[in-house]
Amino acid sequence: MAFKSANFTMYFGQIKHTIYNSLKKYNKSELVLAAMIFGIPFTINFGNALLIVGVIFSLYGFRSKFGACRNSRIPYFLIFPTLLFLMILLSAMFSKDVHAGLVQVEKNILFIIIPLALYLLSYNRKTDYSLLFKVFVIANFTITLILILAGVFRIIDGETYEVLFFHELGSILDLHPVYIALSISISMFYITQYHIDDTIIQKKRGLFVIALLSYFYMVLFLCASKSVIIIFTLIYVFQLFSVIRKQKIKLFALLAITALMVNFFSFSMVSDRFIEGLHFNILKFEPTEKIENAKVFTNKEKEEISDLELRYIMFKIGLFHTIKENKWIWGYGIGDVQDHIDFYYMIYGLAPGWFEGYNLHNQYVQYFVSYGLMGTIFFLVYLVYSVILALRTNNKLALLFLFLVVFIFLFESLLSRNKGIVIFLFFNTLFIIQSLNENRDIGNQRNSK
Repeated sequence: MAFKSANFTMYFGQIKHTIYNSLKKYNKSELVLAAMIFGIPFTINFGNALLIVGVIFSLYGFRSKFGACRNSRIPYFLIFPTLLFLMILLSAMFSKDVHAGLVQVEKNILFIIIPLALYLLSYNRKTDYSLLFKVFVIANFTITLILILAGVFRIIDGETYEVLFFHELGSILDLHPVYIALSISISMFYITQYHIDDTIIQKKRGLFVIALLSYFYMVLFLCASKSVIIIFTLIYVFQLFSVIRKQKIKLFALLAITALMVNFFSFSMVSDRFIEGLHFNILKFEPTEKIENAKVFTNKEKEEISDLELRYIMFKIGLFHTIKENKWIWGYGIGDVQDHIDFYYMIYGLAPGWFEGYNLHNQYVQYFVSYGLMGTIFFLVYLVYSVILALRTNNKLALLFLFLVVFIFLFESLLSRNKGIVIFLFFNTLFIIQSLNENRDIGNQRNSK
């Protein structure tokens, strides 16, 4: 017995020594960033806890470099989100329902703390970005495997296969499928950009990489977020064709994706979700100022409204009434916007008991209705700045991410939820810092020659 105990102690000591040696090559800032990014795919409480730890660590380290930071110019990637937060704060303070506005302010304080923490931890510093993305891939694999296993146990317990699908997939941990799908998409972009090439089939790790990508693509379809799946697939095919040079490998990749999609659509849950969700036959709907002329949807019509039709209705309602009520400059205010949206849902028979409390499922329209044209323009400037910087520095992973979210913003109000703000702001800031750091290093190398 003592012999077994001694062997176990020795084995545990070897593992501990191996882990220590692996971590020793990374600095503290990299490890803190890795912890922060690891928490993103998990529950909001767990993810936010790791974010807070990262923020506290970054502020603690700020003391030693306060003098240097004080004398340096504040970068644009800090100015933009800070001004966005101030805009949200002012919008809340000038809302009729200040309390409701401050609830939104509490969530949007992430616009300050995430960029600030990433700035202090990685700007003008050596950062192993491959470590961060590998950790993010591991986190996504871990959380999705947990969700799938939980679903399998529920099926064994007598529930239907629907527990593995759409909202039910992440319900056990209160994870929304759109954000699961978005995190998976980022992981697949990274794996493909840095671990796929013309020789992938010949390499020993090739089978593992292809299996991992196939697994993530399967989970993406289980999330059943149509906007993410469609937009991601289009961008992903383009990415594959850019990283693979040989025509035969390109053809193989295209056939593999097609085969996977055909296989996924063979399941009625997936195919029905797409067929029903993309049905569109509602062009005659027009908002109106006169309540007596308003189109009132019947219960039967509401039951048959597809996801695409509902977004079209919300889009027209949001734009029409914001402009007609002369709120197009500053919007309704973040504290009052949902009350106004719900009021119009009531007029058109979309509430109560149906869609009250729903955002407008379009980030650009949501910003326009909440903060008006001024707020929308400022938000667009921030996006354009991010895209231009990624193009200028040829940061391909950043461009893939930005193209994905810019198009998803047309169908989802990602920044209406804590998880959406974290994913967008963390990765956008990280990519901006990566671009600036690498651009600075290139400039230094040129100057030294």
